[in-house]
Amino acid sequence: PSLTVLFLISKMLKTFTVLFKDGPTSALSYLNSISRRFFFRVKRKLKTILKTKIAGKQPTYVEPMKASDYCRQLAECKKSGEKLSFTFVLCKIGASGGTISVVNLANELFKNGHEVYILALAANGSRLKSYVECIYYETNREILDYHPKTDFYIATHWSTANTVSQLKSKYSSSTACYFIQDFEVDFFPKSETVMRQTVRDTYNLVPNKFAKTEWLVKKMNESGFDCKKINPGFNELIFYPDKKEKSEGLIKIIAMSRPSTPRRGTDLLISSLNLLTEKIGKESFKVSLFGEAIESEGVKFNYEYLGHLDHKDLAKVYREHHIFVDTSYFHGFGRPGVEAIASGLAVVSTDSGGVREYLEHKVTGMLAPTGDSVAIADNIVALIEDIKLREEVVINGQKQVRQYKESIPASQFLDWCISLSSGV
Repeated sequence: PSLTVLFLISKMLKTFTVLFKDGPTSALSYLNSISRRFFFRVKRKLKTILKTKIAGKQPTYVEPMKASDYCRQLAECKKSGEKLSFTFVLCKIGASGGTISVVNLANELFKNGHEVYILALAANGSRLKSYVECIYYETNREILDYHPKTDFYIATHWSTANTVSQLKSKYSSSTACYFIQDFEVDFFPKSETVMRQTVRDTYNLVPNKFAKTEWLVKKMNESGFDCKKINPGFNELIFYPDKKEKSEGLIKIIAMSRPSTPRRGTDLLISSLNLLTEKIGKESFKVSLFGEAIESEGVKFNYEYLGHLDHKDLAKVYREHHIFVDTSYFHGFGRPGVEAIASGLAVVSTDSGGVREYLEHKVTGMLAPTGDSVAIADNIVALIEDIKLREEVVINGQKQVRQYKESIPASQFLDWCISLSSGV
């Protein structure tokens, strides 16, 4: 320990020297390089020396961390007993549905006593509720050089499949898996044949694939790949209904806007709500938008822009609204719809991708043909004018989404992983 202190003091003095001589950017780069090399060398010793138990640790909102900072926390041991180790590889750490699915699964594995890492090559500053620290590396080479061996490495996006394949090559006794969260080939138009083939080729890199929905499993099967279905999960402690938070009178509609991602259908959302305005008047409802801002030109309805919301704030806002609208051109799963239903909202969605897992027209929600703004507007009108229908789809929807509680997917995933490692 004394040598460690002397080492750190000497390097801090060197850092200040670089700061005054070359400026803060050079000093930060120097400090990062030194701390990264040093802490990764001692991490295994720290894990064997320090035996602090954290069985009672509570989840916290954590910023994505640099790998060098994470090494300082390797002294915290996971729950005692037999455990497996998992590394989830993200393309970036952000508040997207894909990241949330990974974090939810990782949290449940951690709470069951397993060693879990979440790592990425980029971070956007989003705050995620997680038991597991989110680490980011500056280069793919750093992951391969420094990240420890785990029992399972899981790719979560087409851009991470090669990294997982290389980790598997380095640690031959480990098992490589691929979390198919969307049919990412279709992220690119048919005219972009090279990129579509590049994505498709990643499915050959990692042998053990699992997906969120039957729709995704079918898409993978049609492409010639085996795939296991494992339900995604949502946090029922955050997303829950509360009628007391809803105001009487004016109907409140909420939707996510993401104009930078065309497949999310922000253009269709605007045209549908414009049609709704023409049908019943803009004073008959209020719209809240979260996510990315939209251009106000051409917008005929009244709306409030809420900005980017973390999970806790989003859940609270959901409970203040009556109807959630999702106009995506395709969904791998449609997580926002599930979380909205769990929060007591009636959902209007396009009938595409994996939403059929939990949405049945006029039973658990309202479905419209993809791209049909008239049908979307008509579905919203039906929910506004028919209170009984709205209440029925809310009740039925909440029963349907119970299958997505966090503990259930984690159990399914763990059973599958054990079968892979045992060769069953």
